[in-house]
Amino acid sequence: MKLTSQNENILKGGDELRKSLGFRIQRLRKEKGLTQSFVAKKLGYKYPSIISEIESDKKRISAEKLYLLAEILDVDINEFYKDENSQNEKGFSLI
Repeated sequence: MKLTSQNENILKGGDELRKSLGFRIQRLRKEKGLTQSFVAKKLGYKYPSIISEIESDKKRISAEKLYLLAEILDVDINEFYKDENSQNEKGFSLI
C-alpha cells in the first residue's frame, strides 16, 4: 500500500503525539516529585528503566497502564493529551 501525503501527515502527527506523551509523562512525574523507580514499581514494572524508555518514546505505554499512571500522578487522564501550545487547552480527549 502506497502512502499518500495525507496519510504520511497523519502518521507523523501520531508520532508527534506519542513523543509529546512521553514528555508530558516525564513533566507530570517530576512536578509530583516522583522517581522513575517509584512509578515503575507502582505500575508493576520490574525495572525503572522502562519509565525512562517511555518518557523518551523508545517504548509505548498501554492504555491500561496509562490510566493507572494517571491515578499514581493524581491527574485526569486527559492531562496526557492536552495541547500545551494552545491557549484554550485544545487537545485530545479520551473520555
